[in-house]
Amino acid sequence: MYDWRDEIEGSVIMDEAAIREAPPAAGQSPSDGQIHRHLFTAIVEHDLAPGMKLPEDALAESFGVSRTRIRKVLQQLAHEGVVQLERHRGATVARPTVQEARDLFDVRRILEGGMVRLLAGRVAARDQAVLRREVESERDAYARQDRRAAITLSGAFHLKLARLTGNGTLHAMLRELVARTSLVIAVHAPARGPICLCDEHDELIGAIAGGDADAAARAMEHHLGHIARTLALSQEDGPGV
Repeated sequence: MYDWRDEIEGSVIMDEAAIREAPPAAGQSPSDGQIHRHLFTAIVEHDLAPGMKLPEDALAESFGVSRTRIRKVLQQLAHEGVVQLERHRGATVARPTVQEARDLFDVRRILEGGMVRLLAGRVAARDQAVLRREVESERDAYARQDRRAAITLSGAFHLKLARLTGNGTLHAMLRELVARTSLVIAVHAPARGPICLCDEHDELIGAIAGGDADAAARAMEHHLGHIARTLALSQEDGPGV
């Protein structure tokens, strides 16, 4: 029988805080979408570490579904760049190389620089207040020394900006990039210290609210560049977190 609290190789697949819809009724198996969402969340939030094996048989038993369905979900996750599929080795959580990390930040600078240009002067005061509350939650997580929560909140902040553009394609693209960035952080980040500075998020909100598209783009360029410099991207294997 399906259990939302099942574990795979000691890593929790399910996280109640991440559930976006009600679990299936007793005796019913989860949908492919539910399986995907929970695996995706577990990877992004580092419950499943980069390089960790994702055996089809164990996952199928955990979710109470067929290996065929698990294989389909893993293929989708591989398409999104968070799972790696290899012949004779099966599926593992992706482990980004230094070059992949650099490429990722290059793409994010291009995409998010344009994103904040679209938002400059067009974000309502109510939405600005929501963004500032998100930054305070991130700041509080760092104060509690809960860096994992802070990193998750940081990614959510960037996705909220994308959603405010009203461009669904942009949001979907950034969702994948933020997820892959979380794996870069897991592999290459220093063991201690902030990854994403809350004050820089405040500056981004201020530039957007002020309606200065150039200032907003410069703030985003500086912000993402600072994150990239914080990570250990001068060698192939960073120290991890």
